[in-house]
Order: sequence, then structure tokens, then C-alpha cells
Amino acid sequence: NSSPLIYCDLKPGFRLMKAYLAAYCRDRQTPIKNLLMDNRAVVGIGNIYANETLFAARVSPFAPAGDLSRAACQRIVVAARQILHKAIAAGGTTIADFTNAAGEFGYFQVQLRVYGRANQPCLRCGGLIERRMQGGRPTFFCPACQGREMGTDLKSVPISLPWQKKR
Repeated sequence: NSSPLIYCDLKPGFRLMKAYLAAYCRDRQTPIKNLLMDNRAVVGIGNIYANETLFAARVSPFAPAGDLSRAACQRIVVAARQILHKAIAAGGTTIADFTNAAGEFGYFQVQLRVYGRANQPCLRCGGLIERRMQGGRPTFFCPACQGREMGTDLKSVPISLPWQKKR
């Protein structure tokens, strides 16, 4: 089957997407960031949003997809939906000279928590954001929040999205 397994569905009823992502990840050693950007697996998440999603979900971009817990997959789906909703509301992300069909710039880049922030303090923990190349694309991550070692998944850490109010 050549059709994508998961569309990044922004509609309210997305329970199946969580189950599909967990099932699709099973037995795959592909790093989760690469899998999220692979249009054969997931449609709708590019490099910037993959970085932001994994940061929000507290999952290492280098973690083999098959090593992720079901809870980590669920955090990824929730974070992806919320980040994409916010990005759409902000008109997208303008990094260089991108404009939308109306010739307007997007403003989500001012909300980026990790992408493009190499050697700057993490907005969550204060550690330094690192940049590595992965699959020919830059990957930005916080070693403290997302795990330093490749393949590390902070499975027991609950999701705390940057824009959620602290209780």
C-alpha cells in the first residue's frame, strides 16, 4: 500500500491516529523524527514542526520509533495537532522569504521553542539547545528535556506543552 498511513488530521476525532502511530512505530528502527517527516508514514509534518512536536512531547528525535511507548506516541500526536493548529492560526512559519498564497508572511516563528535556537537556553529547563544533522536536515533538541543519548525516550515524563498554563 503506497498511501500514507497517517494524515495529520486536525479534526477533533483523532483517536485512531494515536493508535495508528503506535502500531506503525512497532518494530521500526527509524528515528522518530525521520518517521514523522516521511510522507509514506505521516503526511503534514515538515522539519520545523517535527522538531517542535518532539520537543513538546519530550521525545528524543533520535529515538528509534519502535522503542517508543504507546504513551510517547500519544504525546507526539497531541503535540503535533496542537502545534499545527497554532501554526495555522499564526499564518505558518516564515524562516527566510516564504509567503502564503496571499503574499503574506507567517508569524509562528516567534513561537518556536526549539527550532533555530542552537546554543541558546532551553525555554523549559535552561539547558542549551543542540543542533545536529539528521537525514540531511537540521535537528534542534534539548538534551536535558529530550534525552542526550540517541534512542533515549523519556517515557515516564508527562507532556507539558509550552503554551499550557501552569497549575
